[in-house]
Amino acid sequence: MLLVQNHHNANLLNTLPACTPIVNFVTRDELGEAVEYNENIAPNKLYVLIDNNITEQGLSIRTVEFYCLLTYLIISYPEIKLSILKIQSLILEHTKIKINKNSINKYLNTLLSLGLLSRSSNWLIAHSIGDNCSISREQKEMELKNIRCNTFYAPKNKFKAFYITAYNLDTVRCTLALELYLASKAYNQHRPSKVCKDLNISRKTYYKLLKELLSKGIITKASIKIDKHKYKVNLYKNTYRKTLFEDSDQIRIRREMERDYEYSLQCQKRRANEIKLKDRSPARLWYSSPMGAVMKEFGINYIPYFNTYPTAAAYKIYLELKKQYEILGKELTASLIVAAIKGNYNWVKIYDREHQQFKRDQLAEK
Repeated sequence: MLLVQNHHNANLLNTLPACTPIVNFVTRDELGEAVEYNENIAPNKLYVLIDNNITEQGLSIRTVEFYCLLTYLIISYPEIKLSILKIQSLILEHTKIKINKNSINKYLNTLLSLGLLSRSSNWLIAHSIGDNCSISREQKEMELKNIRCNTFYAPKNKFKAFYITAYNLDTVRCTLALELYLASKAYNQHRPSKVCKDLNISRKTYYKLLKELLSKGIITKASIKIDKHKYKVNLYKNTYRKTLFEDSDQIRIRREMERDYEYSLQCQKRRANEIKLKDRSPARLWYSSPMGAVMKEFGINYIPYFNTYPTAAAYKIYLELKKQYEILGKELTASLIVAAIKGNYNWVKIYDREHQQFKRDQLAEK
C-alpha cells in the first residue's frame, strides 16, 4: 500500500526559499521594466517617512532598522495593539527577518528612553526627532510632495522614505538602514569613517553592507577625481528609490481609480434605489396590494395614516372584520374599515391564531 505523505508546512514563513519575496506585486520583463501591477496583494502602506536625524541619536544600526520597521507597523496597522510577539510576527511577515523578542524589548526600551517612542494605554506612538511630537499631517503632505518632485539623489528634505517593498530583494539585515543613512546625507558625508561612527559599526560591517547594496542594485557608485589633491572620491546614489517610488505611485493611482470606480457604482446603486423607492411610494404599495381592490369596492380614500401602516396587516384586519360582520349579518362600510385599521381591530387574536397555526404546521412536518 502506497502512503502519500503530506508536505504541507504550517511554519511557511520560516522555510521560504531565500530568493522568494514575501510581497511581490510587480511583474517585470527581462529588462526590469514594470509590466503589470497587482494592487490587491500590495501592502496597505508601501513606505513611511523617517526623520533624517534618526542616525544622529547614537543608535546602533540594528536599532535604526527596528525604528524604521516599527514606524511602518504603527502607521500601517493603527487598529492593532503592537505587543512584542505581534511586532516580531509582522516584521517576519513583511521582511523575512526574525528578530529575537528580547532584542525587540531592548530596542523598545532604548527608543522609549530617547523619547522617539511613547506608550498610551498600551498603544505605541512614533515621534519625530527633536520636539518629541508626532509629525503633523500637513508636514507629511509637504514632505511627500517634495519627494515626488526631487531627483531622488540628494537629501533635499527633512524626511526620507523608508520603503518596505525594498525587502523583496532579500537583502541582509541592516542593509536598508545603511541605504537610508546614505540617502539622508549629502555626498561629502559618505566617508567610511563618518558612516561607521554615526551608525556604530565596524569597517568590516560597513563594507559588507555596502557590497550588498551595490550587488542588489539598490545604490550605484560614482567616482569623481579631485584635481587639487589628485585622488578619487566615491559617491553613492540611491537610484533604486526612483523605481520603488514609481511602483508605489502606480499602486496609489490604481487604488484611487478603484475607489473612484467603487464610488461611482455606489452612486449608481443609490440613484437606482431612489428611483425604485419613488416608484414604490406608500400610496402605490397600497393600491397595488389586495387592499387596492377593497378600497375601490368600498370607495375608501387614501389618507396620510396609511403611509406607515403595513398593507398586509391592514388586509388581515379587513378579513377579520368582514368575517365578524358576516356572522352578525351586518353590512360593512368604508368608515368601519378605516376605523378598524386605525384601532388595530382584533390584532392580538389574529396574531395568536397565525402563531398556533404555524406550530401545528411544524408538528405536522415532523
